[in-house]
Amino acid sequence: MNLRVAPGLVAWISLLTSTHACGPFFPDTVLDKPQAALGVPPVSFIAGLYRIDGRPVPPVTAFARQSGLLSQIPLEVAELEADWKKEGLADEVIAGRSQHYREVRTSLLTGLEEIGMSEFPIQHGAAAELPERPLDEGYPADVADYVEAARLHAVGMKDEARSLWKAILEKPAEVRRHRSVWAAWMLAKTSTDRGECLEWYRRVVVEASSGASDVLKLAPAAKAWLAPGKGDPIAAIHDFHEAFVNGKASVEVDLRHAAADLLENADPDQLAAAAADPLARRLLNLHLQATFEQPRDGSFLGEEDGWQPDPWLKALAAHAPLPLDDGARIAWALYATAHFEEARHWLDLSDPGDALTLWLQAKFALRAGNLEEANRFLSSAIRKMSADKDWQPSQIIPDPADPDQRWTLEQFTQGRLLGDAGIVALARQEYPQALESLRRAGFAEDSAYLVERVLDTDELIQHVRKHAPVWQAPRPIQEEAEDAGNEPAEEPPSITPANCLDPEIRESWDEWLSPNNRLRWQLARRLAREGRFAEAGEFMPPGLKQLWEHYLKLETAGRDANLSPTARAAVLWRRARIHRHWGDKLFSTDAAPDWGILDWQFESTDLAEIRSFREGWAVNWESESESAYSFPEFPNERAFPAISTDELSRVERHPLPNQSRYHYRHVASDIAWEAASLLPDNDPNLLLLCNTAGQWLAARDPLAADRFYQAIVKRGKETDLGKAADAKRWFLRDLESLGELPGMPEDLLPKKLPID
Repeated sequence: MNLRVAPGLVAWISLLTSTHACGPFFPDTVLDKPQAALGVPPVSFIAGLYRIDGRPVPPVTAFARQSGLLSQIPLEVAELEADWKKEGLADEVIAGRSQHYREVRTSLLTGLEEIGMSEFPIQHGAAAELPERPLDEGYPADVADYVEAARLHAVGMKDEARSLWKAILEKPAEVRRHRSVWAAWMLAKTSTDRGECLEWYRRVVVEASSGASDVLKLAPAAKAWLAPGKGDPIAAIHDFHEAFVNGKASVEVDLRHAAADLLENADPDQLAAAAADPLARRLLNLHLQATFEQPRDGSFLGEEDGWQPDPWLKALAAHAPLPLDDGARIAWALYATAHFEEARHWLDLSDPGDALTLWLQAKFALRAGNLEEANRFLSSAIRKMSADKDWQPSQIIPDPADPDQRWTLEQFTQGRLLGDAGIVALARQEYPQALESLRRAGFAEDSAYLVERVLDTDELIQHVRKHAPVWQAPRPIQEEAEDAGNEPAEEPPSITPANCLDPEIRESWDEWLSPNNRLRWQLARRLAREGRFAEAGEFMPPGLKQLWEHYLKLETAGRDANLSPTARAAVLWRRARIHRHWGDKLFSTDAAPDWGILDWQFESTDLAEIRSFREGWAVNWESESESAYSFPEFPNERAFPAISTDELSRVERHPLPNQSRYHYRHVASDIAWEAASLLPDNDPNLLLLCNTAGQWLAARDPLAADRFYQAIVKRGKETDLGKAADAKRWFLRDLESLGELPGMPEDLLPKKLPID
């Protein structure tokens, strides 16, 4: 749907949903999009709820996929232990009871999830192994009864379980205080009748209000279930919010439903009440901004339509205190639908020092072509937003399509702010600053383009020594893995001259790449590609340093005219094999043509090519020509800001030594060819060398591989192998690859190195 032609509230409401947004939250790259800096950032509705509540957004690891019910066990244990301590029980007795309670509750709760108002799953397995009444008289009677009812339900005895939960509620108040709220909650969850279910939720609220224990905050959650029946949408919003504050994060969906209903119904009295209510007003404004993140047509420069202010905006103007502390959210929603004049109006009614206000002001400055003003606004917005405790800009998450990962969208929003700053800095020819902004934002491919094609090498060295002075150990990722309940990360193996050609080592090696580590490694490979070998060693990953030092010794020895031809051939052949099997880790690019940023498995946009269209570009994915890019035809294909001529001249000044993908295989074959030239005709090692090296290229570039085939049949024509290759008219795939050649100088011979 083209949001730019939405005529009013009807079009707005047609897109209001209570579910998570679909599609990509955040582009993997920005420099390949001509108007990325004019775009609308993604918005995390749930992160906004935390901000409305005045709480920091929880870290990503807090939302690792796991049963939410298991996380309640420590709260249950803490309450019981507090009571036992008041009774004066010995520590060892308390510890024993607590451990037993944990084991029983874990058996009952493992695998369970809340799945609906009137459903609760039956869990077999571990629960079926529990004895009847797994808690003895050492526990409060209502606690023991509740757990027994849970066991009965878990093994399929639903009616018996419900009878026991009802019996708890019939006990005197003083002896049911631990589990009366829980019993009423479970009766609601297991009821098949909606009316009865709601009555039990009301009982939950009554029990909690009467002083019964509610460490799990079930009463606010029950109020959320009851809220829709009140007939008062503002009161319902407050009930939902109370549940959210008390830990029921899934109520986010209900809050969005409530906001969408208010806007869709457009009742003047209800909207007036919402505009005057601080919580409801902020919720509706947040909902609108989150709804119109990332305009669907990708265009920002079309003509404005005749859209008129909708009832919500009229209600805000009449009943909300102006200027609005969150008026920038309304301005963003209007901007996203190309209602630019209205967006400017609400910006004027917003807090001028708010980060969202400053950010949107920067986009208007960009639209006007004022880079200096845009840069000032962006810098101020970054200073403001980065002061928050949850400032952690990044756009890297495991699976953006996973609804659980929606929690992390706040980092996407922050990363987009830095991404815009990087685009503006690049247009202002402030290349180190552009690199740092894009790196911190998590735009890895864009950063790689700057590292490999834009910054001068010495300029890059200076930048790396300033911003990534040392290689970071993998401890942070270990701690994060442990926090998320996963196994700690293992230290990557150190690659040595003795094990570097072991296939298992080659397959298993993997360094922990923080953004700083990746930057250092990118510089190391650039220096290696440019032949600045000694300098490259400073920045190589620790696990590759021994291998790199060995490679340099081989490179030097291969040029030593004092060595015998046999020795030089052995040196060159070993260097060729290392270049073939480790060339990606030692010489490749993270962007085009090698795509190390994508684990060397996929291809992406060649930014050097696409940005050569400095005024903008169109993309034709169905093009069969050499390039899928062409000059812009439509306004939304024009580049804002335009690419500077200085950036393009830098790209030309820093050509890659090899433009082909897997160029390190071609370099390895050249080295192998030099080794072959030093071996005599009809030498079995010569023929095996050519058969091995030729197959490095045979699949992707048979013409380049053909010289090795020709060498086999011409220089080995008197041998069985040469005759067999000639008969097959190609390489012999059933032969083993050639290992080491004899004659390796002693000082280059790694320990335990097999000699054929």
